[in-house]
Amino acid sequence: MSEYAERPYRIIIENAGGLQSNKSPIANDGSPSDSEKGKGLLTKSQARAFMTGITAYRQVKGYANQIISFEHSMVALRTGSNEMQERAQFAQKVFNDGLGILESGVVAGLATGNVVGFVVGVGVGLVSKGINIMQNQIRINTERSVENQSIQLNYIRAGARGSRQL
Repeated sequence: MSEYAERPYRIIIENAGGLQSNKSPIANDGSPSDSEKGKGLLTKSQARAFMTGITAYRQVKGYANQIISFEHSMVALRTGSNEMQERAQFAQKVFNDGLGILESGVVAGLATGNVVGFVVGVGVGLVSKGINIMQNQIRINTERSVENQSIQLNYIRAGARGSRQL
């Protein structure tokens, strides 16, 4: 055996403040102190109820989206109008995007415990949506440009340059 295995070790826990200290030597149990109350913190029962509600909301939201998407996909079959189906699907997409922005605001507001967090969360959601729209527009413009170049090359191959005068 090595010399270290036979050495005795001692662990000493010491209350440096002595008996006069108002602080407990035991770690906090997680409940908010009087100074922490009112700063956006939840009690254990409130947090448990909140998490239960969030979990239920997410499940219900998923099922509702599935049902609504199915109904929108059936519009063209029921009415014969593809345009009505596209409008319904677009309305659902806009609603879901708005709901997502609102959800990010609520989460940020709950995390910080104030209205500023909510506003920042909504702002972040709007910026994210704006970037998404901008990227989609760039993609559409690039597709148009490539398609126009392809059409011009097809005209050249066919023998027409598009500059013929009659």
